[in-house]
Amino acid sequence: MNGCERNSIPFEETVSIINLKLLSTTFPKDAWMPEERVGPAPTLIP
Repeated sequence: MNGCERNSIPFEETVSIINLKLLSTTFPKDAWMPEERVGPAPTLIP
């Protein structure tokens, strides 16, 4: 269990950073919110 969670933490952080960079290029930082993640996240990730 700990092994799975340990691998998921850095992966999620990397994805968040990548999404934040991509979104910041198109949308303002103010528009980036955890709730909005459901919308743009799947659109950016192939």
